[in-house]
Amino acid sequence: MDSNSTDSAKSSLRTRVRERLRGMDSHARAEAARHACERLAADARFTGASSVMLYMPMRSELDVTPLAQAALSQGKRVSVPRTDTTRGTLTPVGIDSIDSASMPQDAMGVRTPASGPEVAPDSLDLVVVPGMAFDRAGHRLGRGAGYYDRFLSRLPARTATAGICFDEQLVDDVPHGEHDRTVDCVFTPSHTISASRTSNS
Repeated sequence: MDSNSTDSAKSSLRTRVRERLRGMDSHARAEAARHACERLAADARFTGASSVMLYMPMRSELDVTPLAQAALSQGKRVSVPRTDTTRGTLTPVGIDSIDSASMPQDAMGVRTPASGPEVAPDSLDLVVVPGMAFDRAGHRLGRGAGYYDRFLSRLPARTATAGICFDEQLVDDVPHGEHDRTVDCVFTPSHTISASRTSNS
């Protein structure tokens, strides 16, 4: 598939997934997010991590606040991304709280650290990544700006990468190109998926 065809397929999939997400009511979203976070929090990649990077969700994304709270309460080093739109980069910034004073909302309604130390990407044990869609091979569909693909390319091989999403965002095949980065595992309310195994409960 050439780049134009891939871009077109990605755009079509984004539209389909947005329609699925619009069909979820607020109660269903909250319950599903809680189950997905519980699944990831129980996984060895999270329990064994000392330094975890989590995203702060946009409105349509699965809310990982429970994971941030769990990580902080367990004494893990927690960081969240700060976006530089000029350079098109993400920088992990250490946080010790997710309250509104420490994490005010930006223009997009996303909580962003008011201050905090930059965290070296090679010190991260686990990076939890958002996405519009994921497939069982770990391919990820982002929003099209490439921030996470560029960031993931900077991580050492030892750093685990995990996608987390609603079941409605898990698809058979995510269109992908040579610059798109995969994740090691994907967590949904119903599934734990890695390259070597799939478990459902």
